[in-house]
Amino acid sequence: AARVDIDEARLYGGALSGIVTVDPASAGVRFGANLKGDGFAARQLLKDFANVDLVAANTDARVAVGATGASVKDLASGLTGTANIVMRDGAVIGWNVAEMIRQAQQGRFDGLQQSPNQKTDFSSMSASFDIKRGIATNRDLKLVGPLIRVSGNGQIDIGQRRLDYIVKPRVVADLTGQGAIVTGEGGFEIPVRVVGAWDDPDFQPQVAGLLGGGEEATRAYERGKEQLQDLKRRFKRGETKEVLEGLLEGNGKGAKDLLDGLLGR
Repeated sequence: AARVDIDEARLYGGALSGIVTVDPASAGVRFGANLKGDGFAARQLLKDFANVDLVAANTDARVAVGATGASVKDLASGLTGTANIVMRDGAVIGWNVAEMIRQAQQGRFDGLQQSPNQKTDFSSMSASFDIKRGIATNRDLKLVGPLIRVSGNGQIDIGQRRLDYIVKPRVVADLTGQGAIVTGEGGFEIPVRVVGAWDDPDFQPQVAGLLGGGEEATRAYERGKEQLQDLKRRFKRGETKEVLEGLLEGNGKGAKDLLDGLLGR
């Protein structure tokens, strides 16, 4: 059995204090930790412990967890407790959210893949987690930046190193001169589901949520988008007369069908 009292350990540019305990148990060992960290360099810490290059920021954290198991994986899968994280003056690495939203307005969702040359600056980001049996649940993700606001919720499976998260970025400032056309507090919100292994997740735009109407809205949107692409190709081939006739036939039924598809109706 062991108890380690940490008055102040210096690591990753910050300070760590708290208590760690390890006791024998019938199923292996019983582990407990009540830790407080201030001023960590989040980027290097996440790289070393989770093989994730996602965020760079000064970070404060409070963690109170416990678990029982016979291996590190067992302990991770049985972890129970709470965690609170606050980040300041940092950046999300790999995505330019303003550019992503600009592309989405044009019906393009190919900008959701991570690129090491992109980033989104923020002034603060916070999240709290309720952890039960290795599953960390968050309902209050909040990110505030010069151009954007991001909210989110979801779960992180610590034992399996996977996540299932919904993030909702919204542009709130005037982006004139930066390639986007969104202005005002209302802005344009794109729900995105982040799912899969946490070091290589899949990013899935929730088009149904964007259009306000379930799977059928998603299918209608995809049909309308494909129709629009087909029209562009036909215009480029010089089929202007045929395209216009198709849109105007039946008192404009062709144009109505196209709009209904794009609007998810």
